[in-house]
Amino acid sequence: MINLDRVNYHAWKGKMKDLFYCKNYHTPILGDSAKPEYMKDNEWVLLNRQVCGYIRTWVDDNVRNLIRNKINAYVLWNKCW
Repeated sequence: MINLDRVNYHAWKGKMKDLFYCKNYHTPILGDSAKPEYMKDNEWVLLNRQVCGYIRTWVDDNVRNLIRNKINAYVLWNKCW
């Protein structure tokens, strides 16, 4: 996997989407950010935090500074681009 920097967004985005599906992290970022009915509130909060941490794992420090305080995966996913 490659880290997101200021010039490789398109290559990074596709690879990240694949990883989200592999880890079952796709729901918070590819939907409308609404909690699915079958999930409890605390499960949804935890999933969002996990996805945010996973995204931050794959970004360079120059991008990380822009997104370090985000805890909503949908907002974070859209903030990077």
